[in-house]
Amino acid sequence: MRHVDPRVKLVWLIGAAVGIFSFSDWYIQLGILLVLGSALIIRHGMVKFNLRPLRILLFFLPFTFIIHILFGSHLLATIFADKPRDSWQVLFWQPLGFTLRIGNIIILMTLATQWLKALEVLDAFYHFLKPLRKIGLPVDDLFQIIFIAVRFIPLMREEYQRLDESWRIFINRRPTSLAAKVERLRMILIPLMIVSFRRAEVLAEAMTVRGYDPKAERSYVGQLRWRAVDWVGLAVGLGALVLVVVIV
Repeated sequence: MRHVDPRVKLVWLIGAAVGIFSFSDWYIQLGILLVLGSALIIRHGMVKFNLRPLRILLFFLPFTFIIHILFGSHLLATIFADKPRDSWQVLFWQPLGFTLRIGNIIILMTLATQWLKALEVLDAFYHFLKPLRKIGLPVDDLFQIIFIAVRFIPLMREEYQRLDESWRIFINRRPTSLAAKVERLRMILIPLMIVSFRRAEVLAEAMTVRGYDPKAERSYVGQLRWRAVDWVGLAVGLGALVLVVVIV
């Protein structure tokens, strides 16, 4: 699974998302949960490690289940107003299916972030949309902007951390009130914008010096090549996606 083409991975993730949002039955959501959990185990071998970034969201799943039971049915009215009780389908199985769906979305997000890198996703989307250049769509210009923005995000995060640390050293106190936090954010954002504009200007000059031409044929750092396993994976992913659409 690790060496599968990113385009195949993207098709699988799209198929899983369609399946999660298409079916509301709890047993189907439980089956999807088992499949995603198995994929996480195969990926790293430790589900606890994989779910560490989203453990706070998973912590609220039991509360989601309880709230859905209390306010998604007439359980409170049955207890306090002596009204007829809802069926078990409405009282228990629907909240269970809804909670499993939320959990599947969280696990799918975890699998997507650990299985696909940002540049791999952009490369996959670029190769999917590349044929649209024949009808005049500026795919290369659009994705060049997106690629630059993705590369700039970690740089801007580092600059923000430096400015925030400098502000704390200079002021020598931590903001406690809301007004102080807003003032600190205002003092950081202005130099951060200046730094980002300077970096953008340097990048534009570097692209001009190196003769960047949007109409020229692109070269790639990471080549995407189809292999036999990619064709098999694509057939399985598309087959599952078509099956879900037909059933629904």
